[in-house]
Amino acid sequence: MHSGQSGENNMNNSSTSLLLRSMSNNNYTTAKARDSNGLGRTSRPSSEYNNLKTSRPSSEYNNLSRANSLSSTSSSVGYNSSSPNLNPVNDEGRLKFPLMYTIMLVTCYSEGLQGIRTTLNSLAQTDYPTSHKLIMVIADGIIFGSGNSLSTPDICLSLMSDFVVPIENVVAHSYVAIADGKKRHNMAKVYAGYYKCKDLTDPHKIRKIPMITIVKCGGPEEKDDKKPGNRGKRDSQMIVMSFLQKVMFDERMTPLEYEFFNSIRIITGVTPDYFEIVLMVKTFN
Repeated sequence: MHSGQSGENNMNNSSTSLLLRSMSNNNYTTAKARDSNGLGRTSRPSSEYNNLKTSRPSSEYNNLSRANSLSSTSSSVGYNSSSPNLNPVNDEGRLKFPLMYTIMLVTCYSEGLQGIRTTLNSLAQTDYPTSHKLIMVIADGIIFGSGNSLSTPDICLSLMSDFVVPIENVVAHSYVAIADGKKRHNMAKVYAGYYKCKDLTDPHKIRKIPMITIVKCGGPEEKDDKKPGNRGKRDSQMIVMSFLQKVMFDERMTPLEYEFFNSIRIITGVTPDYFEIVLMVKTFN
């Protein structure tokens, strides 16, 4: 476990964050990613994975890493098969070293539009290639921060574009939260799309980064609560850690996690078992 920071032009130059690497004996942990037909694919050890990437064209490699089916959950009804693939360019040729797929995790509670936008710009404009990073935002409940006209989830969604599933078609799924009593049951929605921002090196160029937003919205019993779905940042982090554990060790997934799995696969072009780093970042106030 290492500490890391993100910055305006460098992955190491911003707010304090936690860097977790899912490695085992210096080899990528072997795991299977199931598709909806019950077929599986075993992920490759790190050495074989890097050899494959350098020996094959990037487009062919991406086709090999992409599973063949869509989620069986109800949100898939609105899937847009023409969603662009962000990985046609192999940045390793330019950088002269193998790249690791990275999840940049941002947990939100009551932050405003400017704070969230500043954080996402900081991550999107790092030197690390767009082809190997994923922005992941978790909104901790339906919260209206002080002075905000929109709820935190609505602010996050307003910063996204080209949704894989239209917002109105996304369905909430249950999960077991870190809480006591009736609060142990919570529900969340998974939104998949892209975050766009200006490229600092070329003002005429727009960067388009894959982005997942998970909204913890609470169950029907919380409809009259002031903060439906709110369970804290630790619970938000555990959603991701629990999901990655199941991906790496081929454990049974919940409908929420399976939706999560397919959303990542669609917008990044690779299955989640290729991601080796999680960068946890605190939003700017």
